[in-house]
Order: sequence, then C-alpha cells, then structure tokens
Amino acid sequence: MTEYTAQCRASDRDKFVASRSDDAVRVEAVQRRDFMMDAFLDPGTAREFAAGLVALADEIEGEDVPDIKVGDHVEIVTYRTHDDEYNGRRGVVTSIDTDDIPYLVRFDGEDDYTAAYAREVRKVDPPRAVKVGDRLRVTKNRVNAASVRVGMLLTVTRVDSDGGFYTDDGPSTGRNAWIFHPGLLGNGLEFVDDPDPVPNVPIVSVRADYVTQAKALLSDTPHTGADVVAMAAYLAG
Repeated sequence: MTEYTAQCRASDRDKFVASRSDDAVRVEAVQRRDFMMDAFLDPGTAREFAAGLVALADEIEGEDVPDIKVGDHVEIVTYRTHDDEYNGRRGVVTSIDTDDIPYLVRFDGEDDYTAAYAREVRKVDPPRAVKVGDRLRVTKNRVNAASVRVGMLLTVTRVDSDGGFYTDDGPSTGRNAWIFHPGLLGNGLEFVDDPDPVPNVPIVSVRADYVTQAKALLSDTPHTGADVVAMAAYLAG
C-alpha cells in the first residue's frame, strides 16, 4: 500500500499520513507517535485539498524571508501578535528556533543580559562603540541615578572591558564622576558630533525671570502676591 507522509518540522513524533482506503483517500493524524484521528476524502476533495497545499507552499516560498542568523544585530519589529512590550528594542540574536516566535534577542547594554523571544525582527547596524574622549549629551534627568540634567555635556574618561564607561560631570572635566552602561545610549544619553556643542551653562529659571520682571513693573503701584503671579503669567504669554 502506498503511503505519503508529511513530517512535522517541530517534532519528529508528529505527522500526517495519507493512503488509499478502498475508493477514498485516508488522512491520518499522528501525535507523539500515537494515532489521533483520521478522515476519509473522496478523490475530488483530496485533489482540491492537495492543490490548496501546493498553493500555500508556493505562497510561502515566494515571500521575502529575512536573512537573519545568530550573531546579527536586530531590532524587534513584532514581539507578539497581541503584545508590543519589546517592540523597538535592539540587541543580538542568540538563537533561532523553528516555531512561529523564533528569535531570541539579548538586549543591548543590559546588566542582567535580559532577552526575549520575538516573532519578527529586522537587521540594524551594531551600536556605536564608546571610546575615551567621546562627548555625550544628557537627554534624561538623573539618568542612571547620576546627578545630571537634560542638556549637560559629558566627556567619556574611561571605558571598561564589559562596555561600561565613565564620564566627567561636565563642569569638572577630566575626572571619573559617573558610570553608565551602553544600553543608555539613545535612552538618556546621545553622542554629540557637532564641532562646537553648546557649552555647559547654568540653567536660568525662566519662571523666576518673569516674576522679577513682574515685580519691577508693579513696584510703583499697590499690589499683592497674586498680582505679581498674574503679571508674570501675562508676560509668559
């Protein structure tokens, strides 16, 4: 008796087996090497089903399959069908499975080497390596619990073998003040490549300046604290 077997790619114990049974085509499902069920198709239905399988196979082979391999630097496009928690995160592919969520991605710069499986990824350029002398701009206040504020310019003073790096504290150049990990680049810190970046200067409180102006304008008239606040708000537009 002629049999046609379709082996599951995820388990060598699961398969479909097609064979003749009198005037019908018998399709048998086997899971973990145990018979699960069978169905008997008339020849016309069997041909239609077989043609559908061929069409699906042609559709899959005609798609652009991403050329992703272990070691590639990628960005997660789709974490899960109904969960976007890690969409946009970048890292290195450490393994590829054969299921529908195949890519294990270890995130860039995570101290605990956090990783996640993703459904879809795309190749991206590896992150820029930090070197001594690089200038960085702070984009989040108190990034990594350091006493830094948005807009401060820091200079890298030391780079460790694990990718962690030290910077000065801005005004006091040349000494190790703060330590950061690479995962903060693009997430609290950014490279400064312009030849003459804006220097570190004290941030003047614009609100206090408006209050000072308001007090001066009202100095020759009777006024209350509420009047000063109202005038300052008016000046601020």
